[in-house]
Amino acid sequence: MAIDKYKGLVITSSNPLKPKRVSNQLIYKTVLRKRITIIFLTFLTLVIFFSFTAIKNNSYLECRDLPIVNKGNSDQLDYFGMSMGFKIYNQWVRSFDNLYFEEWINDLDSYSIKNKICFDAFKNNIIYVQERFQNTFEESRFGLRPWGYPMFLSFFLDENLNYFKLRISSFLTIVLFLFILLLTLIKITDNKILSIGLLNVYLVISFLESFYFERISIFSYQFIIVTEPLSILIMSLIVLLFVRKNNIGFSILMLFVASYFIKQMNLFIFIFLIGFSIFYSLLKKEKFLLKTVLLVFGFVMLSLPIFQYNLSLTNNYSLMTGVGGWRDMPASFSLEYKTKDFYQLRSELLANYKETNGLDAKSDYIETAVLSRELFFSELKNNLSNVPSLFVFKLSSIFFSFSVLLTFAMLVLYIFYFHLPFEKISNIIFLYFANLIFICITTPADGRHVFQLSFIYLIIFAYIIKLKSLKN
Repeated sequence: MAIDKYKGLVITSSNPLKPKRVSNQLIYKTVLRKRITIIFLTFLTLVIFFSFTAIKNNSYLECRDLPIVNKGNSDQLDYFGMSMGFKIYNQWVRSFDNLYFEEWINDLDSYSIKNKICFDAFKNNIIYVQERFQNTFEESRFGLRPWGYPMFLSFFLDENLNYFKLRISSFLTIVLFLFILLLTLIKITDNKILSIGLLNVYLVISFLESFYFERISIFSYQFIIVTEPLSILIMSLIVLLFVRKNNIGFSILMLFVASYFIKQMNLFIFIFLIGFSIFYSLLKKEKFLLKTVLLVFGFVMLSLPIFQYNLSLTNNYSLMTGVGGWRDMPASFSLEYKTKDFYQLRSELLANYKETNGLDAKSDYIETAVLSRELFFSELKNNLSNVPSLFVFKLSSIFFSFSVLLTFAMLVLYIFYFHLPFEKISNIIFLYFANLIFICITTPADGRHVFQLSFIYLIIFAYIIKLKSLKN
């Protein structure tokens, strides 16, 4: 069907020689109706988003004058200290024993008088913060933290070290992520109404997940200083580039480097993604070697500042990619993971290893990482033999997530029912499985890395709609 915009004609394919005259007024009304629908759906999206945000984060908003709301445990303290050091000293804060943290302690001490309701609501967190600040932190602890994230936070930190403004950065990052997600959906479907509708579906599902599988919901991270919001923003940009180009090029590599500077364990996601791409290239009998070598070499070269930074703090080559992964590995590969709390198991395994080998019970972050690495390799045979059983167990646990479950459902429909071209969405599927395999092998199943999967099912769903319509 084609429209003659000058004569107001609609030429139908059934009889192009007898065009049906349609008034310009009718065309105008159709366009106006579509625009009104888009405006209404956009307004509905904003109402849904801000309503869900207020419901889930009411306590944070009411207590915004609280110096720190420490739901992120040591993460929040470390990232605040590092971002403050980047802002005030233009260098890392190697110790929490300084004037600014003394003022924080004074604020916390008087907070029970100024705002008793908030003090009671976050009493345990306040006590935890006070205890942590009363002890000087060891310099090497920042070997656990990539410096890209605190540098990002420092842009939001004003001269008065207003902690609430720093927390607002997570909220704004989530907003930007949703905008990138909408652009991706529009690019796929070429339909703004459908795309906004799918975005609303995502908001509703994410809100429901905040009650049942909290660590995968965007509403659980909006006012907490942790890396997840910025990490999912970078992943959404990677997906947008996949939608536009569907290959791993320099721009994708740069975003992976950025995500590594934010969350060091993303290194393994990059490795898995490259691995899937190589395997797929082999199946299609395409050349891959030179390009793959250049990508991996480029990633390593661009990551050298982090490697050097960690090495200078830890004095240990095996910890150049960060400390956190080694601390998690022994518990992640233990069959007791099926029956015990992960963090309790992690502490017990390390304590037993120290006792068996006559080591000092106390250790700092770096020593803990080194000992955990030794523990893992001392039980390497059992660790590797446990992988199949634990993989299935973790995978079944992850299925409690609405997003992950829907992604699998979409993939089944995509592959076995619609028989649509795999090339159209291959790299998005590879990214999804790279995240999933990384989680099921190296981290607890409820780890926050699952957060990076929470929007990809929507992308796949949009592709199915688009390609199915083209096929028809």
